[in-house]
Amino acid sequence: MCPILFHDLLGIFIVMRKANQDNLKEYENYLNTVMNKHKVIYDNIKYPHPVLNDTHYSNLGVYEGKLVKIDYGNWFWLYNIYVDIKNKLNNIRRKII
Repeated sequence: MCPILFHDLLGIFIVMRKANQDNLKEYENYLNTVMNKHKVIYDNIKYPHPVLNDTHYSNLGVYEGKLVKIDYGNWFWLYNIYVDIKNKLNNIRRKII
């Protein structure tokens, strides 16, 4: 994960260290292996982890010689949980009424 220097309480405004995206070719074989593994694993999970489920080249960079994720915010994961809970509550309500 790319280091965060500053963020607001809601995570709308975030300042991170600069990660270089020019030299991702060095990591191409490793990235393809990781992305293919994640695809197999996370395609079968109802709520995949928000950091790991959005792994592609535009969300990655190199910082201090290490591969880092530069875009790891994902509200879709939380939204899916909210919708699932809402649907379960609606089903319970229908059974009661």
